[in-house]
Amino acid sequence: MGPPHPYAQYIAGLLRRDGFVRVRLEHEVRKRIVRPRGRRSIPFDIAYPVPPLLMISEYVECKYREDKVASERDVSKFIADLDVCGIAREQGLVVTTHGYQPLAIDYARKAGVRLYVVRFAPHDKHHPGFRHRLSRFIDQYQTGVRLPVEFRKIA
Repeated sequence: MGPPHPYAQYIAGLLRRDGFVRVRLEHEVRKRIVRPRGRRSIPFDIAYPVPPLLMISEYVECKYREDKVASERDVSKFIADLDVCGIAREQGLVVTTHGYQPLAIDYARKAGVRLYVVRFAPHDKHHPGFRHRLSRFIDQYQTGVRLPVEFRKIA
């Protein structure tokens, strides 16, 4: 398994920038599953603990598409991975660059998985200072989890 895709690294960077702690990328995030043969773990693109308790993690599936939308198959595979690992579907979110097919949106709504669109801007060098990151981190504990402003919610 090679290094994480630049889009996954970009999404993880946005989360870190806005105060999320212990954001882990694919090569660090593997959930063990009980299976007699075959793969014994499933990789997730990104995982991070949810404030204020930090005892529950959310799992992110990044779908980089240069010129097309994410399909129902992309969403259903992620949901199946969550189910196999025994992770509540509400703890999963899918992020893509260009949107989703209508069937994918409908399927995600029924399953309770959140969908977001985040445009890929790898050369965005905006790195807020320590004070900004600390205030975002404290805000999350006081008001609940808020994803970065670049995350546009679809479902």
